[in-house]
Amino acid sequence: MLDILYRPADYTHPTYLTGHLQEYTCRDELLNFWLISHYQLEDLPAHWQADDKVLLLVLTHWEHMPSAAHLVGGYLLRAQLLSQCAVLMADSRLLAFISLPLFHHIPSPILLRSIDTTALGVAFILSQIHPLPFALKKRLLLSFPADIKLPQLDIVRTPEHFNLLKTAINYAIHFE
Repeated sequence: MLDILYRPADYTHPTYLTGHLQEYTCRDELLNFWLISHYQLEDLPAHWQADDKVLLLVLTHWEHMPSAAHLVGGYLLRAQLLSQCAVLMADSRLLAFISLPLFHHIPSPILLRSIDTTALGVAFILSQIHPLPFALKKRLLLSFPADIKLPQLDIVRTPEHFNLLKTAINYAIHFE
């Protein structure tokens, strides 16, 4: 948890860094200090505890969230992606993942608004964590491109959605 709070350079997407800041190493204290102060990253509320199983899963595998979000979004958009064979041929890991027989309860009309797999995956992950402290939400969003446009989704938590996220994280870990 301390690494997530005080070492944002380890997971911050390069689009958040200006040109001269990209030269620092990931473990540089000055870069971490700059990210925390520049993006006004807050501390967690006093006496806060991570007691939600989805949040614990995300916190445990924080560094894999960009890959997991891409896989989840790709799975949710698999009907659209199958018609775009070139996209799938360029990403064999995504092709293997969307072939899994997983279930979700998200109607197709909601998914037609976006073709960005990562943005859809991030929106899905955020909708599954209740409640997510603002301090962690800001830090999680630093893992993704600065210009990401998250679709507005209200996705209920179900065991199938937890399974989808957990499977995506396992794929992200073992098929990097």
